[in-house]
Amino acid sequence: MPRILHSRAIVWLRLTVATAVVFSLLVAVGLLSLYYNWFGRLFGPLVGRVTNSRAMRHLAPLWPLYALTLPVWLAITPPAPRMVSLAVWFLLGVLTVEAYCAGLYVRSMQTSAAAVPRPIIWRASWRGRRDSDIRLHRLLEVHLIYAIAPIIVTAVVSWREPTAAILAALYPLRYLAYALDMYDFEAVVHWHMHTRSLLVRNRPSASAFVNFAMNYIVGPLNGYVPRLYEIEHMRLHHRYDSGPGDPYSPMPFRRTSLVEFSWFAMFVMLADMTGLALVTERRLSWRWRRLAFLNAAGYWLIVGVLLALDRPLGVLLPLFAMLHGLDQAKSQYKWHGLPDANNPEDPLGNTILWVANEAAWREVSDRQVVLNASNADGTSGRDWTYFDNYHLIHHLHPSAHFDRYVDLLRQRAPEIIAAGGIVMTLPTIASSAFKMWSGDIEGLEKALITEPADGLDKRELIRRRLEPVPQVRHADGRVFDSLPVRRLDQHLVRWLGLITGGR
Repeated sequence: MPRILHSRAIVWLRLTVATAVVFSLLVAVGLLSLYYNWFGRLFGPLVGRVTNSRAMRHLAPLWPLYALTLPVWLAITPPAPRMVSLAVWFLLGVLTVEAYCAGLYVRSMQTSAAAVPRPIIWRASWRGRRDSDIRLHRLLEVHLIYAIAPIIVTAVVSWREPTAAILAALYPLRYLAYALDMYDFEAVVHWHMHTRSLLVRNRPSASAFVNFAMNYIVGPLNGYVPRLYEIEHMRLHHRYDSGPGDPYSPMPFRRTSLVEFSWFAMFVMLADMTGLALVTERRLSWRWRRLAFLNAAGYWLIVGVLLALDRPLGVLLPLFAMLHGLDQAKSQYKWHGLPDANNPEDPLGNTILWVANEAAWREVSDRQVVLNASNADGTSGRDWTYFDNYHLIHHLHPSAHFDRYVDLLRQRAPEIIAAGGIVMTLPTIASSAFKMWSGDIEGLEKALITEPADGLDKRELIRRRLEPVPQVRHADGRVFDSLPVRRLDQHLVRWLGLITGGR
């Protein structure tokens, strides 16, 4: 009996810590997103007009170097310790941070919109196999330009000069807020893992440099502990398709519970930061487990040195890794949050397909239905994050290049319809995880295109899909189902919605 009580006490302690940490991070990310959507986009168009001008087009990539001279100068020659002086310098610093992020926004949008963007660092990227691969090369170049300067400055400036250190830390914080919102670097990493899009034809040295820059320079500033995501994603996630064998599967948890999500997200964050889940994963070969251990150990060795030297980067890297893990856990709900308990191992039963709108899906599936005026502008060719929204197609054809996704979707549409695959409209994707936590069945129903079988209506289908899959229910499900946890869930979701606007 004492052993049972002791075990139950540990579960409650872990649950409390996980909920407190994850809720705090969700609030922080929500506030960053609100700030980005309010002030950043208000300020961005103004700077965008300047950076898009002919005179500034070639100077815009150097903007990080101009902006980051301020915290370095403040660290070398700090101003007089007066409140007015510090406030003026701090305000000037915040404005340069916003100009920096606006430049990143403009450069990334130019790259994403261009059919064949012009490389600005290495000409070798012209030798990519496809024009769309050159776009990925260019996106990595943009991220490298805007990431390497904050890395250097936050590794050089000390906390002993607080004004300079805070301003230096604001640059990578603003960079990460953009990256989490726009998915740019995630697209670069993800598609290179699957299609080797960043390899340079007949240039092994250039390919090695590109891989190094992606994994060990830009990656950590986006929250990636080098190589761990690649190992987990390619050798576990796609092997088990987020099904019962996938350690990152949301199936053991009730998706209408923020507390259960906190438990799941805490596991993902710790696994992403330490590699422990990979090192102890016996289904992986010794080679991949050793690679995971070496990269995680090297990462934390560098973080430890930076912390010992009192550098802001030592604090930022673990924080960014936690935020990336949190975003990865949320993504599992976005892509795999409505699984079929009767078909949990098949992508057709556990992966969501997001389309531009209902008109686009009707176009793809060749269903002759009169279009309403509200969705007549739909198109199946919307290139959102390189068609990552066609996630079901990605799991059905993991090695296929994203250029083929529209055609593959047309081919597989009859099968998706026959299997009752979950098809939803893209505008809901940003808030889908929160809608699940809050039990917003009506909001999810409005986005659902799939017509339920077996006489169910859409609400009942969604309600059933949000429940944990019985055969893989988490061992501590009784604790999660207890009345105190349910009541806490209701309050936490309400507070989170009020603070973040339900995103």
